[in-house]
Amino acid sequence: MKKLFLLILVFLTTCFSNMSYSHQVVGEVAPLLSRMEIILRMIEAGKKDSAFRETEEVVEDFHNRELALHEEGLKTTMGRMDKKFGTDLQTSLDESIANKQVDSLQKTLQTLGFLLMLEKFDALQEMNKGSNLEAQKAIFWLGRNYFSLIIEPTLAKYDPALELRMDRLLDRALYRLEDGRWDEFRAAMSEFLNEMTEYFGLSLPPSVLNKSKISN
Repeated sequence: MKKLFLLILVFLTTCFSNMSYSHQVVGEVAPLLSRMEIILRMIEAGKKDSAFRETEEVVEDFHNRELALHEEGLKTTMGRMDKKFGTDLQTSLDESIANKQVDSLQKTLQTLGFLLMLEKFDALQEMNKGSNLEAQKAIFWLGRNYFSLIIEPTLAKYDPALELRMDRLLDRALYRLEDGRWDEFRAAMSEFLNEMTEYFGLSLPPSVLNKSKISN
């Protein structure tokens, strides 16, 4: 009887552990996003040297063997984000690698993930309200995947209550999008982006959120 009780306890613990972190990913994940996730997980695991080796492999553009496609590397992607949002990610990346500053590398990648997410949500706002709902949802999930893979794991580890709240906030935004309630969608996204910027202390110019069409 005692053995059965212990087995049930282990089972329930495992279930609740898995439920505490939703980690929702829908659709295809870009190769660079997958590599960024790997680097951040290495940093969290204390594998500093491995993280820098992995980073250096994707600084330049690379060829995706499985899809036979040319993929943007960190330098090209950061250059595009720097131009669009007025950031200086390229310099931060160069300094992180040159000085082996793992904390700086982590924040730089998290900032890049945040901006790539913001870029997708901006693209969603630019679509006509009468656009195909499935197309709108596809773009929403492209943005949300950056949260799930780049930002959410850190929240789940250090602030699970906030992670759950942000996940629910994105759910609310998706429901409002599906209902065509755009003002409420924008309000939910504005709250989400502002909280994430403050929590991670992202080094973003004040103009970044103003450039986004996501506003109350």
